[in-house]
Amino acid sequence: MYRFSYPLRREYPYKWLTPLVAVGVLIAIASVLFVNIITQSYQLVATTTNDIRALRAEHHSNSFFSILRRNTNVSCDYTSLPVNSEIFTRNYALPYTIRKVWQQYDNGTIENLGALPYREHALNDCNVTSVGITVNGKFSQGPLLNARSRVGLDIKPQAMCAIKVETPKQKNTNTYFILEGAYNLIDDRPHFLLRNRTSSASLFWGESLLSLYYLVTSHAYYNASLSRPWGDPNNMYSAYTYSAFINLTRQSTASVGGPDEVISDDFFQIYCTTENNLCLNTTIPSLSQGGGTGVGHYGSPYPTIWPGVNILGKAMWFTAMTDLGQKDITVPNMLADQNLLVNLTSNLTNEVNAWLEVQNSSDDRGSTSTLDMSLATTTFDPSVTPAPALGVHTSYFSTNYICQKPMLKPAGTRVIAILSSSLILLDTIWKVFWFVFNLIVSGRLERTENNVVGVPIAGDMSSGDLQGKAEQEAKTYVQVNQVERPLD
Repeated sequence: MYRFSYPLRREYPYKWLTPLVAVGVLIAIASVLFVNIITQSYQLVATTTNDIRALRAEHHSNSFFSILRRNTNVSCDYTSLPVNSEIFTRNYALPYTIRKVWQQYDNGTIENLGALPYREHALNDCNVTSVGITVNGKFSQGPLLNARSRVGLDIKPQAMCAIKVETPKQKNTNTYFILEGAYNLIDDRPHFLLRNRTSSASLFWGESLLSLYYLVTSHAYYNASLSRPWGDPNNMYSAYTYSAFINLTRQSTASVGGPDEVISDDFFQIYCTTENNLCLNTTIPSLSQGGGTGVGHYGSPYPTIWPGVNILGKAMWFTAMTDLGQKDITVPNMLADQNLLVNLTSNLTNEVNAWLEVQNSSDDRGSTSTLDMSLATTTFDPSVTPAPALGVHTSYFSTNYICQKPMLKPAGTRVIAILSSSLILLDTIWKVFWFVFNLIVSGRLERTENNVVGVPIAGDMSSGDLQGKAEQEAKTYVQVNQVERPLD
């Protein structure tokens, strides 16, 4: 028959145990509450941001707390930038269109993608490869733009960039993409949204050169097309300004160039064409000399436009480099070096004065655009005080990310979470402590009892001895009862 029983207990023969346990309990309570206040006070909430670094800095804690709160740190997903979508860098200078994206794996496999996976990767590897200038005449731009200027210029730098992206196939996958920038002074597309002569001096000078030489080049093209049409002069439409395309690429094939290359008029290799004509000469000096064969100077059309094209092309080339955070990846950045910028702006004062005369005259200049006098109007002077802080900063795309950030729980929820978690943890610590303590001490106590000489007293007997003694007394009691029963 089943009988209920209970284990025998007695006090540990250690006087130091009670105060030790008391102190340990206080320390455990304080430690558990401290940890749980850090780990249980926050919850993750969804948010959007265009600056992951700033979001992380806002919720930054020291290394110890970061370890405790590792499950509530800021985390952000990759965002997808589709091909043919438009995007700015955080410099907000030029808008860019993503034209192509592909990935190359370690085994040489190339995979074309429909979108660029991006999560605030620094644009440390971007190389400008060309600048395209589309000359828009009467029949290639809308009435509004044609009213603003008879000759419009669409200037589009192209760059190839590379970043490393985590993919299911490979942790750090080389991902390449082609960017195409855009600048047109007379259209309404935004550009140079954060103009600042002090904090963004290089971009300020780039914008100043682009604005001025856009007007100078378009005006030169307008005058040249009227006086010497690039086509058949007997054509009834010869008085109209037609479209043209000019493509500028780096002429040198060296992997890395120096200052002498960028200041040279031979920096660019030229390709240009119009409806029915093609440039035979391919350098700025040869095109500026004019001449050639064919109707309308087939070989070197409009020699007066090429000095302006040269500076306009360099201004766009190095503005794109600055906007993309490149100082000297292939050639030195003329906007980031004082001596090179002096060379690039050497004729700026004269060009500004000449344009203002044209702008203020009553002659037909084919444009209603005016020079922005808030931009630089004189040659760069490195000796002014304070000296302009030219330079290039690490660049990132400006886009939105879906992130999770830690946020304090409501007070009631926070208290319940801290208390419930603390009680569970303290109970576990209590059980583990006594399990380990008994495991260590019980064997030592038994060995001590076996070495005692004489009759043990109840307080010094082990639980096994007590149980054996109880069984012996029970047997004796039964035997006595059996002997005494007949006497009744």
